[in-house]
Amino acid sequence: RSIYSDMSRRIIAFSSLNLNKIETFLFSLLIIFLPTQLGKHFWPDFSFIHGIRVDYLSPTVYVTDILILFLFFVWCFRNFKFEYRISNLLKPNVAFILVLLYLIVNIFLSSNLLGGFYFLLKYLELSFLGYYIAKIVKTKRQVVIGISLFAVSMVGQSLLALAQYAAH
Repeated sequence: RSIYSDMSRRIIAFSSLNLNKIETFLFSLLIIFLPTQLGKHFWPDFSFIHGIRVDYLSPTVYVTDILILFLFFVWCFRNFKFEYRISNLLKPNVAFILVLLYLIVNIFLSSNLLGGFYFLLKYLELSFLGYYIAKIVKTKRQVVIGISLFAVSMVGQSLLALAQYAAH
């Protein structure tokens, strides 16, 4: 064994440890920000009906979307292996692929192409989040920690709402 292979093994172990901490931190932040609606709305033409802005038609980038995107990149980087076989990449979930194809066909048949692409991105984002949670949450302790973080965040949001109500 050379000194370089030993050193590279230590660097990889150190970086994967840091990535695990970053991933845990990002997921914890995501749970904390789930009850919030903090986001930036965009108002393209298709989000207006008879000149009135309609919130649910407005593409919005939420803080949780950004956290999920960062979590996706960290998760991909942590799970990327150079010796990963291409056959493992070609084992998709058939139901997921069929729904994805159905959505893509509907986007091209719809009158609102940009809105369709936005909702396709949201579908992919939430599909990743569901897959990620199913893969990482293994113990009751993890569930209890997640519920506790969510509960603390909900109490904080409730206190903020009460303070806003009391101010008026």
